Parts: sequence; structure tokens; C-alpha cells
Amino acid sequence: MEEQACSILASLGFAIVDRNYYTVYGEIDCVADHPGQKMRVFFEIRSLQASKLNQFGDPAFSITKRKLGRMRKAALSYLGKKNNLNPDYDMRFDLMTLIHEKYQVLRWIHYENISQVS
Repeated sequence: MEEQACSILASLGFAIVDRNYYTVYGEIDCVADHPGQKMRVFFEIRSLQASKLNQFGDPAFSITKRKLGRMRKAALSYLGKKNNLNPDYDMRFDLMTLIHEKYQVLRWIHYENISQVS
């Protein structure tokens, strides 16, 4: 489902910089530059089959403070190794959730700046 999420992000104007980057802190699902802003965005992508939505709830609720901390550490590790962030750019953490059935995306939601969620 990450491939579909990145395709959606690209259709929204995001420039995909990297995908599935592994660090000791966890995987970064997608790294992209925001269209029209000097912003490097680190995406967490969560998906769920529509038939399991009532059982598990919205995948956005699976993001914890611990996960956010690991995302920050992974992003800093990425930037340290790749050294590809323009110094004029800001950094942000976003979430994209996908509800799907048989690999067909039925609904997606892009949550911006999830690091501000408490």
C-alpha cells in the first residue's frame, strides 16, 4: 500500500525523495519535498482493510508518542547519513492512512504535522 500512498502524494505535487529507508530507529516509509513550500516531509503510512475497520478502528489511532519519537530519531539519522536537506528547508512529520479492499484504495487521509499531536 506504500506504493499507492506515494503515488497519491506525487499526484498532489509532492516530490518523492526516498522510500522505505531503514534506520536503527525504524523505517521511514516515504520522504518527500512539499510542493510550493521549503519543507522536507517524513511520512508514516498506515493501511487497513475496510473489512477490519470496525474491529481495529482508524489506523491513525495507532500512532503513539513513542512512535513519534522513533520517527524523529529516524529522520535525524536519515539526514545525518544522506546529508540532502537544503539548509533553507524546514522538516515536518505527516501521516497518510489508507483504507483498502483487495489492494484497491477506497479512502485515504493525509494528516499534516502529526508531531504536534499530544
